[in-house]
Amino acid sequence: MSKKKQPHTPQSYLKSGMALKLPVYKCYVPEHWREIKKFYLVFSRLHVNGNVTTAAILVDLLCTGIKDAFCQVNVPMFEFERLVGDLQEGIDDVMAEVSHDLAHNIVYAALEYGSDNGIRPHEDFKWAACIIGPDSDDIPLIEDIPFGENGMPLLLLEGDDPKEAYFLRQLKSHVGEGNFRVMHQDDYYDEGYLDEESDEEEEVDDEINEAARLLLESYDVANWDRADWEQWFEGVADLDMSDIKQAFQFQAILFFIYNRFIFRIGSTEFDYDALIGPPIEWTDEPIETEYGVNLPEGLNDEIVELNQVLKDGPTKRQAQEIRDRLSQLIQEYPHIPNFYNLRYNAIRALDGIEKFRAEVTATLERFPDYFFAKLDLIDAMLVTGEEFDLADVFGGATNLSTIFPNRNLFHASEVIKFHTLMIRYHLHLKQQVKAYAYYTEVVDLRLDDRLPPPVLKELMETCSLEAIAVLSLAEENPAYREELIDVLLEEDEDYE
Repeated sequence: MSKKKQPHTPQSYLKSGMALKLPVYKCYVPEHWREIKKFYLVFSRLHVNGNVTTAAILVDLLCTGIKDAFCQVNVPMFEFERLVGDLQEGIDDVMAEVSHDLAHNIVYAALEYGSDNGIRPHEDFKWAACIIGPDSDDIPLIEDIPFGENGMPLLLLEGDDPKEAYFLRQLKSHVGEGNFRVMHQDDYYDEGYLDEESDEEEEVDDEINEAARLLLESYDVANWDRADWEQWFEGVADLDMSDIKQAFQFQAILFFIYNRFIFRIGSTEFDYDALIGPPIEWTDEPIETEYGVNLPEGLNDEIVELNQVLKDGPTKRQAQEIRDRLSQLIQEYPHIPNFYNLRYNAIRALDGIEKFRAEVTATLERFPDYFFAKLDLIDAMLVTGEEFDLADVFGGATNLSTIFPNRNLFHASEVIKFHTLMIRYHLHLKQQVKAYAYYTEVVDLRLDDRLPPPVLKELMETCSLEAIAVLSLAEENPAYREELIDVLLEEDEDYE
């Protein structure tokens, strides 16, 4: 008696590879997927009977790569259309049909980005891959896929995410503490990070502009008199932090208290002028430096493009291509330190901080005076938590003028990277006042809008906590409050 043939289960059908023999039908993503960066992608194949086999993948270009996945095998067309409709109802956007090539690139770029961050794809992605097909050089590479937020991973948490501890552990291990951000998904969407339709974009812009205006207006605290301060202290317990005006005013008051009271007192404990140095000038135009070498003709545009890819957060494939290209250029032009810089940053994206540190050290052995390599060495030591003395790197110099006594003009990239690392270094040492001193210098140079947001956030949170502690003492102790108000009312040339 012949053995009766068993019907295919969805999993056995996918595992057999038969789905890949079907023609690709339709692929969908939200119309504004580049701005949303976390969304469902639909990839489908059409059966001869008119039914559809579909993979729906929750793509997270912000951090985790492939966050979720599920499949439908050989379902009627109306079921497929209902799935796309249901996904569209769950977003404030339109599910737009895209090419097979783009859908394929998005999925595998997300997979690489998650892997770069140390995060495995969702366990059901193995079935989705049986519908999409393996990554292949036969698919044209599409490189302009955005990752992360402000050049680093942004982990969005949903409620009590059971994988939260895993995500955080992997991010700390693979990209390093301070090199990623974490937010609750509701807060991310509530704070207007996503660009919606044009009317909604204008609404978000209006909210941001209004917030900025309120923050500037709240700096009128510099002109408050004693009665204004006493009135504010009387009502501080009743502040409604859900009210944007009160929240921004409170934040401005914290900064004002830190700057006028905590920083003023703390900065008397060291020589501010010796730390920060004399005024400097900066430019965005190319300048000649002691360590700079003019690039060969025809390479400048390529190097600018590669540098931008590294800043935006490359996929593993992009990082490999950059590393290999720079290795080729280094063989041709071994005297150009910038090529070593780009290569070791590509290696950082591929192999992590330890390999990056080793490459930076090797670069410094070849170019002992290369400023950016010294800064990258500081960066590596801060990320790994290594204890070190800044004097070992710059010979006791604490500002650009002392490091480069024959220069007064600096490129903006030099200024920003140096001051960013000085802020991080002093925060690492719990020397918040010195960190804030470097921040005030960046403000004076009108470059504060170029500081990395995570560094600025850490500094402001630290300053705010100290200011809150001062406010708590002032609330509890009327005499201390009067002394605080006396200091806040003193004239300060920075506020005139």
